[in-house]
Amino acid sequence: MQINSFLIWLLPFLMGGVIMAENHTGALRYEDMEQIIRENNKNVQSGTTTILAAKARTGSLLRSFSPLITASLGSEGFYNNGLQESRVQPIGSVDISMNLSRGGQDRQEELIRQAQASLTEANAQKTYTLAVMAAQLLYWDMSYLDEVIRNAQAILKYNVKSYSSAQRRLSRGLLTQSDLLGFEIYKGQLEEAIESAEHEKKILMIKLQTILGVSAPITLQISSLPHTHDETLILMPLSVSGLSTIQELNINKSILKLQQEKLMGKNRPSIDVFAGYTLYTEAERPFSNWIDRAELAAGIRAQFLIYDGNQSQSEMSGYSLQLQSASEFLSYKTQQMAAELKVRQEEMIHLHELFHLSESRFLQTQKFMGQIFEDYDRGVKDSSDVLTAIQLYQHVLEAYAVQRRDYQKIKSELLGLIATNVVEKK
Repeated sequence: MQINSFLIWLLPFLMGGVIMAENHTGALRYEDMEQIIRENNKNVQSGTTTILAAKARTGSLLRSFSPLITASLGSEGFYNNGLQESRVQPIGSVDISMNLSRGGQDRQEELIRQAQASLTEANAQKTYTLAVMAAQLLYWDMSYLDEVIRNAQAILKYNVKSYSSAQRRLSRGLLTQSDLLGFEIYKGQLEEAIESAEHEKKILMIKLQTILGVSAPITLQISSLPHTHDETLILMPLSVSGLSTIQELNINKSILKLQQEKLMGKNRPSIDVFAGYTLYTEAERPFSNWIDRAELAAGIRAQFLIYDGNQSQSEMSGYSLQLQSASEFLSYKTQQMAAELKVRQEEMIHLHELFHLSESRFLQTQKFMGQIFEDYDRGVKDSSDVLTAIQLYQHVLEAYAVQRRDYQKIKSELLGLIATNVVEKK
């Protein structure tokens, strides 16, 4: 599935920043992971900080009407033939200006910044949701490995029982040494499977700790893979409009539209009022008294864009094409995401149907294996028949575990896509 490969690629980014270990009392439960990720995962916390940074930039519209006050102070040396000497005199100014209108550009800028703040919120929610989804997928993989280990341990007992029976038959000359070797080889394979599953669990736990943002060893309370039937989730019509991916695309599209409207404001006049106090030197104002060289001015001015070498027109064309591209991609992505939601619903329906087939096959295989043992004890069947029956039983158990694991993983993916907060209690 595409989302699985995407999550594998994304995993290092989701793992951003391991913090110092926190003390968690007792075993960590499935439903605890969301809160721990929100509190400890530095990548998720970075998204929250980004939201604060974006919101700090809003309110620019009101600030644009605040007076702008500047001041300068210094001295200037000069030589003037009329004065017949060089002099050093102070210079300085105080200026104040206040915006009355920017042709609507300041209003559009505020709307752009608000949209960018909304975009950071959507991105942060997506980061959090993907982190939770990745943690849940790891949890179900570990739950599956736990079941693999339990099944292998149970089958080892059947193999030991059959091996003991074969030894008794060997002592009576009813079978050869090669019959015993088959059980010994199978025992080694089962022990290797258990060791490999234990090793893989350790690897998955390291990855899970990193996503959780916990550096100290933790104990995870792993439940058995459940057989659930989420009829409401499977059959309910799912809308893509609330998906974080679609929200991001819609916000980006609106930002492009606002930037285009802001650019149109350049063709409207910018109006402001101003006042200033300036102290000149005698080189500019030939008065010996510095008070006479001071100048106070005030007024109102309007600025118009007459010609800018078609720069604005070129940018307008660029924004129009970007908007068209964004609309086309949004349409495609909406259709694609709707298909992804439907595919996962269909996969859950299919897997649940397989559950019942596997359960029936499990009972049949148990009965078949019991009959083979009876026939073996009576000398009707040989060791190869017993091994075949045990291996068939193992295959049925593994297939049923894989189906339940895949069902729970697809469910986590579906809930992650629709960003729901529904958490099934284990």
